[in-house]
Amino acid sequence: MIRNLLSNIQQRISEIADIESCYVYPIPRSEMNAPMVCLEIANFSTGDDPATSELALTVNMEARVVVDSAVDDAEIICQTLACNVANAIHLNSFGCAVSPGEVTGISRDSFKPEFDAYICWLVEWSHQFHLGQSVWLESGATPHLLHINNEAVNG
Repeated sequence: MIRNLLSNIQQRISEIADIESCYVYPIPRSEMNAPMVCLEIANFSTGDDPATSELALTVNMEARVVVDSAVDDAEIICQTLACNVANAIHLNSFGCAVSPGEVTGISRDSFKPEFDAYICWLVEWSHQFHLGQSVWLESGATPHLLHINNEAVNG
């Protein structure tokens, strides 16, 4: 599932106008076409418990938009592309069984030493998903809420 998610995100970002290349970390040790985007999973954290015995996880993602600092208006170009990447991510599930992307930040990034000579902006977002099998699959019944006489009753 994670491999499919990364692949689908990479494909979608590669379709953005003016993005010349998109990589999933680790990036290749060679010349790369820029502007480029580097995708990375920052971490996994617990997600909202679905009450099904499945493991609920939030995958926190990062995309670094990198532009050569020698290009005219490099800062503006990089900021614009970072916003375009965020727009492609916003509310997108990329055809995978994850929640729609929730963008949590767009900012200048100076924490990756391999990009020190370049302009780099970071787009951060998250998706929630569940691992394992639901305990409710055997019976076909799932927990739900009933409204009887305008009062909520757990079903």
